[in-house]
Amino acid sequence: MKLSDIRSIGWLNCADGSINLTPCINGSSQPRLINISRQEFQALDGDLQMMKRKAMKLINGENIEDSLLLSELKYSEDSYRTIGISNYHLSGADTVVLDDLASDPECNMVLKRDTGWFVKLYDSPDANTHASMSLNLNSILSACLSAGYRMIEFDADATLYQKLQTFEV
Repeated sequence: MKLSDIRSIGWLNCADGSINLTPCINGSSQPRLINISRQEFQALDGDLQMMKRKAMKLINGENIEDSLLLSELKYSEDSYRTIGISNYHLSGADTVVLDDLASDPECNMVLKRDTGWFVKLYDSPDANTHASMSLNLNSILSACLSAGYRMIEFDADATLYQKLQTFEV
């Protein structure tokens, strides 16, 4: 990459005190984030040409196509949060229902694993409930959706939550 490939550059302060240089590279719709220390940034003394040179040097040390892909993936709007919840919060009946849903070809909401299940949550709370689910399981799905999660990983090693009912497994 050449210096002329960088259309413009800016910077963002990071919570950890470092700085993300944000060069806009020809052919890319998103700026590339390049993390540097605050000391490195202060040494550039606000000089945009020096910032571009620093960004170019760091980018040329990487595969630019991989860098652009990572930047695009990092800022994807098609991502969602997952929460881990211990299997101890599921009753025996809940585990049977999840197994049944995982094996139902009409249901793409539940995936069975050796140590638990992944449960995808849809935007509509009604789409996440099934008549066969217990009040406990429906409550967990509803609470997770309300808290902003779009997937639950029920797992033997996941977190036990004080406010959720526990069962003997």
